[in-house]
This record gives sequence, structure tokens and C-alpha cells, in this order.
Amino acid sequence: MELIIVIAVAAALTVTFTLSAGLVSGADARTCADGITNAIAACKVAAMSEGQGNVKLVIYRGSDGNVYSELQTREEEGAPWITESEGARKIGARRCSVGSSNGSDDIPVKAADAAALEIGMWEIHFDRSSGSFREETNISDIYIQGGSKNYHIHLEELTGRTTKELIAVP
Repeated sequence: MELIIVIAVAAALTVTFTLSAGLVSGADARTCADGITNAIAACKVAAMSEGQGNVKLVIYRGSDGNVYSELQTREEEGAPWITESEGARKIGARRCSVGSSNGSDDIPVKAADAAALEIGMWEIHFDRSSGSFREETNISDIYIQGGSKNYHIHLEELTGRTTKELIAVP
């Protein structure tokens, strides 16, 4: 009888631990998806208040494996981009897979060389007059996977609108 009770308690603890681990890693995906959509919204607000083409959002994976965003501005067309005083903001954990097309983890990793940052990074630009994404924006769909949660963020080119949806895990 005691052996049955011990086995039942062990089984209950195993199920609880497994479900908890899935929820925790799913929370990482939700946090990352929320961080990306919030960073895009902040970029749009800044772009609407600054000069045309002088604000962009850069999204990348840092050398520590976490996902970061940087809001960058410049004085005028052709001037160098400068990261805002807040610097890089962590918007996702390394346990999340972040991809752009088929869901594979293909978010660019920031190079140690600052000059290489501009090459291949995900960039989001807004048109000040219409609020739409400018042609310099090099991403249209973002997929975040983590534990039991998968999210899809779609960037609507003509309206500058982003939609985030939870995707059912098969």
C-alpha cells in the first residue's frame, strides 16, 4: 500500500514539474513577442515625431543569446545612426527561438565589431507621413517559439500595423 502511495506522489510531482516547465518556457515566448511589438510601437511613435527617415529599430540576438532591440536616430539623411540613450533593451530570453520566415531561429547575432552591426540586422523603418513601413524595413513576419507557446507577429506594410497571434502547437 505504501509503495502505491509513493508511486502516485512521484507521478503527480513529475506531471506538475513537466507542466510548470512548459508554462515557464511559454512565458518566455510571450514576453519576447510582447517586447518586440512594444519596441515596434515605440519606433513608430518616435518616427512620427522625428524627421522623415531618421528613426529606425534594430532587432538582433546578442552574444549572450538574449534578444535585444535598439532605437536609433540620425540628424539627417546620410548621417550616421546613433543608438538612443537607453541603449540596447533586452526584449527576449535565449530560450526563445526567433525567426523571420519558416519559424527557424534565424534572428541575426550582433557582431562584436560595431561596424558590422548594420549588416544583416533586422531593421524597421516607418514613413512619417503615412505611418506605413518604409521599403528599408527588411522583415515582414516574425515567429517566436518557446516551450508550449508559438507566436506570429505580422508587419502590415501599407498601414504600419503589427498583429500578434498565438499559434496552436501541433
